[in-house]
Amino acid sequence: SKTNEARMTLRIGWFTTGRGPGSRGLFESIQRQIIQGTLEAHIEFVFSNRERGESSVTDKLFDVIESHNIPLITLSSDRIYRSIRGSTNQKRLEYDSIVMDDLSKFTPQICLLAGYMLIVGPAMSDYYTMINLHPSIPGGPSGTWQQVIWETIRTKPDKTGAMIHIVTNDLDKGPPISYFSFPIDQGPLRDSWNEIKNIPLEHLISNHGQSLSIFQRLRYEEYRRESLLIAETIRSITTGEISLKYMEHLKNNVLSPKPLCLNTTIEASIKLTSG
Repeated sequence: SKTNEARMTLRIGWFTTGRGPGSRGLFESIQRQIIQGTLEAHIEFVFSNRERGESSVTDKLFDVIESHNIPLITLSSDRIYRSIRGSTNQKRLEYDSIVMDDLSKFTPQICLLAGYMLIVGPAMSDYYTMINLHPSIPGGPSGTWQQVIWETIRTKPDKTGAMIHIVTNDLDKGPPISYFSFPIDQGPLRDSWNEIKNIPLEHLISNHGQSLSIFQRLRYEEYRRESLLIAETIRSITTGEISLKYMEHLKNNVLSPKPLCLNTTIEASIKLTSG
């Protein structure tokens, strides 16, 4: 049975562009749990498509990674894309093949994309089992977290959240393995919705942008659950509740996904830390 399977130390490859403080926060939170021994995992390497000197925010993340003695592999997609002739698609394939060469000495069991802003080509997603943190629930909007929040404000669904899905050639649409959700009008969110009643979205975007209270609140509720989603998903993989074989089957369309809802565990953790 699943519970009797020997727990394993999961080897993870971590992919990130490191655009903002959020990416660093996610990395630090997972690495902290690994060090404390509450997550049976090991980050084998971190890969970034930026190099030192491209962004001070990314450089800070690189400092953190190196302070943990984790191998950091960087390859500037900006620089490489500029040096390759051809279509965006050709550039992507060429770039990915260089990356795969650079990573050939590592043997991650899964690769986690956390704020990795490039589209992964088929060769790379076929070779690795890659999972991606996507800031909406299964069946929800695709796009960046900013786009998803604006879409949530526009369409006002009952709930929002985030998922981890397997990376396939179908952007943001690979089979989900886990997710969390929360009602969009709970607690303090309700007041923020009331503030924008009957105001057209275009007006909110042009006059307030991301400083809008409802935008900030949705982002806060989402972000504070994201590292818990990653941690609980990794934990479910190490215990065999989400098996590597099952993920392989999903990737090859042999099975249809039955994503694990992690609301109970995540909400309990949030109560614990905020209570």
